[in-house]
Amino acid sequence: LLAVTFIYCHYLDTPYLWTVSFTPSMGFVIYAHSYSKGFISKLLSNYCLVYLGQISYAFYMCHVLVLLFAKEWRPDIFTRAAILALALSFGISCVCYKWYEIPAKQFIKERFA
Repeated sequence: LLAVTFIYCHYLDTPYLWTVSFTPSMGFVIYAHSYSKGFISKLLSNYCLVYLGQISYAFYMCHVLVLLFAKEWRPDIFTRAAILALALSFGISCVCYKWYEIPAKQFIKERFA
């Protein structure tokens, strides 16, 4: 189902059709791996990949700001600056996750649970 979606995605002219065809495929993939019995499920349960998933929101929130700063700081060598900026974004994401997201989750649980 997922392969068919990717093969025929260029025929879908409007964005909502892509969503309609992609969502069931990804739902099937999630359902198939939800029992944690296969190789892929064990691979995705690796501590490093789980941690990357946990910090992904913080990375999503800060990487554009860091990249924009890198572009303004050194536009002549933006490629090398972008690699450094992504590493810096990863570090900032780790700090934001540990010192902002985890305490915020605990506060919300204590306050509203």
